[in-house]
Amino acid sequence: MVSKKKTNRTKTPLLTALVANQAGELFELEGYAAVGMAGPRLEPLSRAQTCRMPHGSELMYLPDRKPVLLNIKTGRLETLSENPYAPGENIFPVAAFNSPGYVLTRVSAYRETKTAQTLPLFSYGAVGWHEESFRSAVVLVDPEPRQDLRRMQPKDVKVGVERMRKQLPGNRLRAHLEKCALTYGCPAGKNFFLGRYEAPLPTAKQCNARCLGCLSLQKDSDIPHSQDRIAFTPLPREITAVALAHIRRVPNSVVSFGQGCEGDPLLAADVIEPAIQHIRRQTGEGTINMNTNGSLPGNLRRLFDAGLDSVRISMNSVREKCYDAYFQPQGYSFADVLESIDLALASD
Repeated sequence: MVSKKKTNRTKTPLLTALVANQAGELFELEGYAAVGMAGPRLEPLSRAQTCRMPHGSELMYLPDRKPVLLNIKTGRLETLSENPYAPGENIFPVAAFNSPGYVLTRVSAYRETKTAQTLPLFSYGAVGWHEESFRSAVVLVDPEPRQDLRRMQPKDVKVGVERMRKQLPGNRLRAHLEKCALTYGCPAGKNFFLGRYEAPLPTAKQCNARCLGCLSLQKDSDIPHSQDRIAFTPLPREITAVALAHIRRVPNSVVSFGQGCEGDPLLAADVIEPAIQHIRRQTGEGTINMNTNGSLPGNLRRLFDAGLDSVRISMNSVREKCYDAYFQPQGYSFADVLESIDLALASD
C-alpha cells in the first residue's frame, strides 16, 4: 500500500470504492471512496458528479493494475496492491463501459504494474457504489431513444437475423452484419436487424490513414483492436440489397457507409458508386450517408453525383500538425480534407 497526497474531502456524499479480486468478482471496499481521473488530476467521486450507471453498461476489472482510492479516515489518496481487510489478496481497479449516448467525465483511477499489458480500445469510465446502485462519472449528451439498449433486446435481434437470412440468402454483407450485431454488440448492426433508424453498409477493406485509435486494425502496435475489419469487398448488388431492405422497411431511414469495422469508404468508391446509383434508380426514399476521413475529394464528388445525400468528415483537430499526428495520413494531405469539406458544403 503506497500513500499518496492528502485531498480535500467534498461535502457531498462520496461513492464507495469498487474493486475486483483475481477471479474478477466485484465488491465494495468499505472505508474507501471511488476515485476518477480527469487528465492527470485525481478526484474522489461524489454523488453530485455522477449518475446511476446507464442501462446496458458493462463493468470490467483491469488486470495488471492497482486501484487508486481515497482512504476516508485519513483523507489521503492511496494506491492499493492488496485488500486491506484480507492481507495477501490481490485487488484490481474496476471500470464501466457505459451505454451509447453518454460521455465520460472521468476515467477509472489506477496505476500500472511493471508488467502491465496495453488495454484494448474501450472506454474505462470511473464508477462507484452508492445507495444500492452503481454510479458512473458520465453526462448524457444524446437523449434519443435510439441509444437506449433496452430497445435492442437480444431476442428481438435474433428474430431479425433469421428474417434477413431468409430475405437475403447468400448476401455476404448481411452475414457480416450478423457478426457485428451478435458478436460485437454493434448498435448500428442491431438497428438493421430490428428494422429501425440507421443501418450500416461497411464496404472498405483498406484505409489510407493510420489512426492511433483505430478500432478495426492495429499494425505493429501493442494495442489490441476491439473488432475485426471487414475482410471482403461487397458487390454493388449486395450493398444495394441490404440498403433497400432497410429503406423500404423503415420510415425516415438512413443507411451509412464508413463504419467502425471497415477502412475508409472513399477507397471503395468503385463499388459504392454503382451501388448508390442502383439504390436511387429504385427509390428516392431514405438518406444515404457516408462517414469518411475526406481524403479523396475527387471520389467524394463522384459519390455526390451518384446520389450520396450526406457526409460526416472525421477530424480530431483543425490544426494540421495535431491532425497529422493522430490520423497519420498515407498518400493524402490535410488540404485534401479541407477540399472535401468545402465540396460537401457547396453540394445541394
